[in-house]
Amino acid sequence: MLRDLSTTQTFLLSAIFPVSYVASIYLRSASRLSFSSSQGKPLRGRDDQGVIKARLLAVSLSTLLSVVIVIVLNWTCSRPPARFQASILSTWSLLGFGLPHPLITPHLLAPLLYLGPLYGLFLSRSLPLQERSSFQDYRATLSQWQGIRNYLAAPITEEIVFRSCILAVGISSGRSSRSLIFLSPLWFGVAHLHHAWEVFQRNGNDSRALTQALTTCAFQLVYTTLFGWYSCYLFIRTGSVWPSISAHIFCNTLGLPQLCWDMRVHRDRKQSTVIRQRVSLESEHLK
Repeated sequence: MLRDLSTTQTFLLSAIFPVSYVASIYLRSASRLSFSSSQGKPLRGRDDQGVIKARLLAVSLSTLLSVVIVIVLNWTCSRPPARFQASILSTWSLLGFGLPHPLITPHLLAPLLYLGPLYGLFLSRSLPLQERSSFQDYRATLSQWQGIRNYLAAPITEEIVFRSCILAVGISSGRSSRSLIFLSPLWFGVAHLHHAWEVFQRNGNDSRALTQALTTCAFQLVYTTLFGWYSCYLFIRTGSVWPSISAHIFCNTLGLPQLCWDMRVHRDRKQSTVIRQRVSLESEHLK
């Protein structure tokens, strides 16, 4: 185990994983974005199929490298020295690749937190198996590179890097659960700040665009850090990365809750509920 790591060493190791993950998408020209200098229109945007393929390859290799680093560290720093095969097995558990305990309930926490938005989808008849939802729509989404990135590749690679690898180093070096839950997700939030350049370029490359970029990234920093707290808590409580991955996929699928929009769309439902409550109170009064 990595008990001999100092605070500085733990910090530097934790920084290597997110830095390499983000830097990997800028190493090749095929994975970089390009914009028209005059109009700010993307010549090659983040949803371009070639860009997505190049970036998925880059982050996959970066994720694999981070896992290998943890394996090598766990093997070379073991006290007493362990055989390489035994080190791989212990690292497998350390990275949370085993099944969670308990098995099912950790995966249900994210849907529980989304009961409001889920109820809004139910009222819109858009939940799976309802008339406005189609299996063909989900199949079409996952057959496109954008869907593969948003709902499979990004959640899996990001959780392995920002949860498995960073928390494995932190847990092994004896850091407290509280500090790991509340501090390590900052890496996840900071890693999204590179989107500021894209927002700045796409919105006109001027002072107004700069304000939009800073506002967008500040908002991203907040909600990615909040999700990181929740995801780290899942990892530490269950000892597995799979609940974090399923929560990430679920949140990416539903997006940010839009409760105000649901209340506007289903205003009649709100009014009918008030009327039923008023009738019920009047009935009780008459009794």
